[in-house]
Amino acid sequence: MTYREEEILKIALEKGYFDFPKRVKLEQLAEFFGIAPSTLSEILRRGQKKVLEKYFGKA
Repeated sequence: MTYREEEILKIALEKGYFDFPKRVKLEQLAEFFGIAPSTLSEILRRGQKKVLEKYFGKA
């Protein structure tokens, strides 16, 4: 996992992006990082995939 992916996942978790209901929206997080929501979504998905592969073992 890249440093950027780790940083974004950590902050997203801290800010409540993964809570139900979410405490922060994708657009708000993207604004915080100064990037487009689509870019943030891609980074989050890549990072989540790596975490899941590590947890479950690579498919």
